[in-house]
Amino acid sequence: TIEQLKTEAATCNAQVPIFMAHGTMDTVVNPSIAKTAYQNLKQLDYPIEWHQYPMEHSLCLEEIEAISGFINRVF
Repeated sequence: TIEQLKTEAATCNAQVPIFMAHGTMDTVVNPSIAKTAYQNLKQLDYPIEWHQYPMEHSLCLEEIEAISGFINRVF
């Protein structure tokens, strides 16, 4: 929960960029759970990016390219 995150979060991690992606047709992890996690982190001002793709619990080339771009920007 967001309250647990507030109390357990380490301040040293507050500015670490986060890449978060999810498949809109994921049957393993419900997309609404992932979106709620993203919104909670965003509400607490974590530097987070949200990406979603029309796929199940998997990876796609578009996501891999986005991850690559994220890594190149962050590092």
